[in-house]
Amino acid sequence: MNRKLFLALLLPGILVIFLLANASGTRPAAQAADDTPTPTATPTVTPTPGPNAVAVNPSQRALSCGLNTPVTVNVTMGGNAAPNGTAVTLAASPGTISPAAVTTTNGTATFTYFAPPAAQGIATITATALNTSGSATISLFCGVAPGGGQVPGAVIQQPVVQCFGGSANVTFTWIPVAGVDVQYVDLSLANNGFAGGTFIGFGPLAGNTNAIQWNGLAVGQTHFWRVSGGLPNVGWVFSQTGSFTPCGPTAPAGGTSSLCTGNGRASVTWNITQPPIPATATYVDISTIDSLFLPGQFVGTNATGQQTFTWQGILANIGHYWRINHLTAQGWVSGGTGTFLASC
Repeated sequence: MNRKLFLALLLPGILVIFLLANASGTRPAAQAADDTPTPTATPTVTPTPGPNAVAVNPSQRALSCGLNTPVTVNVTMGGNAAPNGTAVTLAASPGTISPAAVTTTNGTATFTYFAPPAAQGIATITATALNTSGSATISLFCGVAPGGGQVPGAVIQQPVVQCFGGSANVTFTWIPVAGVDVQYVDLSLANNGFAGGTFIGFGPLAGNTNAIQWNGLAVGQTHFWRVSGGLPNVGWVFSQTGSFTPCGPTAPAGGTSSLCTGNGRASVTWNITQPPIPATATYVDISTIDSLFLPGQFVGTNATGQQTFTWQGILANIGHYWRINHLTAQGWVSGGTGTFLASC
């Protein structure tokens, strides 16, 4: 076979081998640079849950010896309420707890702390759950029970009110009792001598505190307030009871409100309604007897031109009769009558 015939037969086979190699092999290096990189998957991040927490909240932060107060404990697990039935062990020093252990419902449980009959100072209540502990303190005072009144309380002053739509910010000021360890400002919507469960307290406050601002109080409702002070070796001492109506008249139209000022006295405020005929003079008359305001049976004071009038130094805890008289061009015109009792 000559050389030309041999090459003619050999070349087609070489071409087929070359094409098969390129079809099944790696692309030329010149093309590899044009390939799109394969995306890298973003790793999944699992958030770390928050720590477990135990919060202890006594209803009262101060007690006279031998008394008790309800206590609430809140348990959270990873920022959420602990599972129902989570066990909570309790301890107190000094004092006792009943029951000694509780379980949670929706992350909450309640128990009672009992102050010892003859110990004062600071009591610590501790709750433990989920290997985490929380605590709270209560001030203890021995001596007279609340309401004993053997030592004069703080001297309170008329609150200052700022109105903001449907709520009020109120600043309370007073002169504290020397030597008290802790104070509370007590506030109630009921004039019932601060019966248990009918008032709330702002505190505890240091013994030298003489003013606070209490925000978000309801407007147009009469509030009653006092300052309670814990005096070592004596017990609780209380100020006189004051009253005020945030963002409203200090007395209802044609009515009265009172503020106890100490020493058996009170200041009484009238919101005076004006007659349809202009008054040239206005008098407020009061009496302790129902004598139809006969001459010599009452005392009066000039309140001409005033829409709100306050009479200082009126006897407390004694019923009074009152009237408002306007002098007009047509003679004396009644501005209302009524009774009041300044309970102090």
